[in-house]
Amino acid sequence: MNQYKTSATLKSLARGQLTGYYGKLIPILFLHFSSVIFLEGMIGSLFSSTALWSDIAYFIGMFVISIFSGLFVAAEHFIYLKVCCHYQVSVGDIFFGFVATPDRFLKIQIILTALNYLCMLPYYASLRILKDSDSRVLVTSLLLLAGTVVYMFIEFKYALVFYLAIDFPKQTVRNLYSLSNKIMRGHKLKLFFINLSFFPLILLCFCSCGLGFLWVVPYMYATEANFYLDLMAQRNRNLNNTTE
Repeated sequence: MNQYKTSATLKSLARGQLTGYYGKLIPILFLHFSSVIFLEGMIGSLFSSTALWSDIAYFIGMFVISIFSGLFVAAEHFIYLKVCCHYQVSVGDIFFGFVATPDRFLKIQIILTALNYLCMLPYYASLRILKDSDSRVLVTSLLLLAGTVVYMFIEFKYALVFYLAIDFPKQTVRNLYSLSNKIMRGHKLKLFFINLSFFPLILLCFCSCGLGFLWVVPYMYATEANFYLDLMAQRNRNLNNTTE
């Protein structure tokens, strides 16, 4: 019988595990987001023209930055696995993705970024095509909603791919995506509701001028890491029962 931890239990575990780690997790979080925001600001200032070539160059630049950020994303997955397993964390762990098979992490992020851009392409195109149209707001809003919903489904299918890349360093990127899809069957809705449960806290973060994110983002990451560990623990139990 499958005995997965409830969402409330996963969040409670995360809160307890984060005690004593915030002093290192906050600088790590700051390094990641400040680096990405700096690069995005540079791209925005370089390609601020309304010309078509400028729009294309801007999106290519943002695509490259998103791929680069995958190295930080991989590091954060590694860091929160360490937190949940009660290992020591250092600020230097933020560079884990740069030294531990960075080519695999970049390939993973290229696929995720490409899928995101494909889902959002109709929305981006409508912003330019319908620039002077009366129906611009309605059409672009509907396309944005549709693209977001489709990508969320894809994102939940492959939510475990970075964790799996860390735990199974010899697996190919293709196998990692396939394994994530397989493990997430029947669990995508649970992960959706876990993420949704953070929405009130996210609203409070905006009321605190964003300072609350320094507490909420690690809480969300640690909860997701516990979600992954719980799925893998149950999967291993099922495999052991099958072989007995």
